[in-house]
Parts: sequence; structure tokens; C-alpha cells
Amino acid sequence: MGRRRAVLMAATTVVLTAGGALAASADWTSSAHVGACEFGICGTVVNGLDIPVDIALDWCEWESAPCESKGVRTLPADSRSDATDKIDVDGFRVPDGLRYQVYFTHTFSNETAWLDPGWHKISTDTVARIAAYQPGPVVGDAQ
Repeated sequence: MGRRRAVLMAATTVVLTAGGALAASADWTSSAHVGACEFGICGTVVNGLDIPVDIALDWCEWESAPCESKGVRTLPADSRSDATDKIDVDGFRVPDGLRYQVYFTHTFSNETAWLDPGWHKISTDTVARIAAYQPGPVVGDAQ
């Protein structure tokens, strides 16, 4: 009931700004989706690039962005988020100005996509391997 109460309390703090946009108080982060491994499976990011990327250990659905409660970590070039510990990554951010080829491996499927720069959410059962980048906008599916 404590988590449900936190969600309800957070919902009551949502207000409309003068411009009509939704705003929420800092209490909303208490109802954030805190990432955790499930049955030994963790969301994982593999950075196969020669540049660093950011990873988020928490994801705030309300803001469609990482939560500030656990912060953001930098994943160096040619490294994995699970290299030293079993941690669940909930999202990753790739730098501006490029498009990125990412191989997603899920429990029951695989896919390849070219992604725009910015934050991208992943599930607990997902390994996202960032494999390549090119300048320019995303055009069409991954080859």
C-alpha cells in the first residue's frame, strides 16, 4: 500500500501551468520505475563505439526520461554496463549529430534499428549493442 499511496500522492501534485502544460512536483520521483534485475536478467548496454554514451539506471515514465534519483553514468567506449556488477540499465543516450545502429536482443526476439540521438528506453530483458554511427538524420531501416 505504501507504493500505491506514493503514486496517488504524486498524482495529486500534478498541476497545469499558465501555458497549459503539465507540471509535477519533486514528489513524482517517489513513484518512478526503479530498475531491478529479474531472475538474473538485467537490461544491458554494450557500447561498441569509440565514443562514450550515457546510461540511466532509473526511468521516470512521467517525464519519459531518466530519473534523477540514481543519476546517469557514462559508459566508456568499447565496454559493457554489466562488466563489473549485475545492474539493470533502463535507458541509454547517444550524442547529438549522428545516427546509431543498435542491435537489440530480447528474451524471445532480435531486431536492428538506426536510432536518432537522444535517450532510448530499454526493458529489463534487453541487451542493446550500439554498433555503429554515421553523420546525418535517420533514413529508413537498419541494413
